[in-house]
Amino acid sequence: MNHRAKKVVFFVSLLLFFMITGLPTNVEAAKNKGKCSLQLSSTPSSASVQLGDSVTYNYSLKNVGTTPCADASISVYYADNEMYTESSPAASASNYYWYVGALARNQAYQFSVTIKNIPNDSSQVYGEACGSATGANDACVSTPVSLTPVNIISTTTPPLATTNIQTWVYPGYPACGAPAEYSDGRHIDTLKPEYYTVQSTGALRQLTVSIDGCNGYSANNAADIKAHSDYQYVTVSGNIINVRKLLASSALRSSAITTLTDFVVANDFTGVEIDWEGFGDWTATDYANYKNFVTALQNNLHAHNKSLIIDAPAIADSVYQGYFPFKYEDFTNIDYVAIMTYDYQYDYGVGQPVAPEAWVANTINWAKARLDTNKIIIGLPSYGYHGVIGSYNIIIDTYEQSATYPGYSSRQLNADGEEAWTYGGTYYVAQAASTLNQKKALVESMGIKNISVWHLGGNLWFTNN
Repeated sequence: MNHRAKKVVFFVSLLLFFMITGLPTNVEAAKNKGKCSLQLSSTPSSASVQLGDSVTYNYSLKNVGTTPCADASISVYYADNEMYTESSPAASASNYYWYVGALARNQAYQFSVTIKNIPNDSSQVYGEACGSATGANDACVSTPVSLTPVNIISTTTPPLATTNIQTWVYPGYPACGAPAEYSDGRHIDTLKPEYYTVQSTGALRQLTVSIDGCNGYSANNAADIKAHSDYQYVTVSGNIINVRKLLASSALRSSAITTLTDFVVANDFTGVEIDWEGFGDWTATDYANYKNFVTALQNNLHAHNKSLIIDAPAIADSVYQGYFPFKYEDFTNIDYVAIMTYDYQYDYGVGQPVAPEAWVANTINWAKARLDTNKIIIGLPSYGYHGVIGSYNIIIDTYEQSATYPGYSSRQLNADGEEAWTYGGTYYVAQAASTLNQKKALVESMGIKNISVWHLGGNLWFTNN
C-alpha cells in the first residue's frame, strides 16, 4: 500500500471512530471523555435590587462529561447578608442542600432559590453555590447582584445653642401628675406623649383617655401638650411580638405610616417617635424590615415637613453591640436617635444603679463615633426601682412611690449619684434632683445637646436648667 493510500485509510478510520464515540468539540470536552464532569451556572432575576429586597437565583447543574454522574448534589452558601426565603423545588435539607442523584450525560438539573438581603456593610449579594458528584470535581458559581440604597430624603440637623430638654408622657397611673408638672414653669422644650401602640394584630391602636386613662389622647390633651412645649412628638410603643406582625405586612406598614403622618399633620405636632424595644429579641428579618419601615415613614413625614425620632438601645462597647442587631451607624440619615441610657439593672440584677455614669459615658462615645452628634438624644431616668438583692424581679417606682417605702429616710447617694438604701433584704433606688443635675452635666460635657427624661408624672426634675 502506497503512502497516499495509507493516509486515506487512516482518516476513514478516524472518522468512523468519531462517529461511534462522539466528536470532541473543544479541548474541555476532550478532557472530560471517560468521566463525569459538572458545570454549574446561575442567573439572577435582576442585576441589582434595593437593600432589604429579595433576588431569585435560577441554577442549572449539568453533566458535561461522557459518563453518568452518581450522587450529584448542590449546596447554596448564604453570606452574612443573605437569608433563604423559598425555593423550587424544596431543599432536601436545611434550606441549603439539594440532592440530585444520577445525572446522565448532558442532563441538567434546574432549580431556583429566592434570597433576601439582610442589610449590612456589603454592597452585593452573591448567590454562591457548588455542585458535587462522586468522582467529579466540584463546580462552583457566584453571581453578584448589586444592592442599591433605599431612597432616603436626607436631613440636616443644625447644632443647638442650648440643651433641648425633652420628656416622655405615658398614659395611666402612676404618671397622672404629668400635666401639672409640665405646666408648672419648669424648662421643657419637647413633650412626647404616648398616643399610639402596636396591638396583637400588628395594627396601631390609639391610646385614649376613655380607654387608657390619664394622659391618653383627647383633643384637649393634645392641645395642652402643644400649649406647653415648643416641639411635640407622638410616641408609638410596641413589643417585638406585635411589631413583627406590622413589619411583615405591607398593608399594615402602609396603614401605620398614613395614620401617624395624618395624626401629626392634623394636630400640628413636630413629628413621630418610634419606641419599639426588646432589641435583644429582634431577628435579622425584624431588623431589616424595621430599617425599611422607618426610612419609608421618615420620607412620608418629610413630605409634610415633619420629623422622626427612633429609640435605640444603650450600646457601650463591642460586647453590648454583640447583643443586638441594632447598629447606630445604620441610621445616619434618620433625624434623631434617642439612646435609652438607663435600665442597667435589667442587665445585672437588683443592686445595680439605673444608669451608672461610666456606662452612660461609654455609650455616648460609642454613639458619637457612629452618628452626627446633633442627631443624638440621650435618655436619662427620673424613675427608681426596688427588688430583692441579686434577683431580676424588678419593680419600677416613681419618686413619689419610693418616698413611701420603709428605710427611705436612711437613703444615701451611691457612687453614681443615685439615692439607694436597703431594708429587710430589699434594695431601693431613686433619682434625686441632684442625680438628674449630675447626669445632665455629664451629657452636656460630652457635647450632647439633646436630653430626654423618662418620665414625667411623680418624679423629680432638674434644678439647674
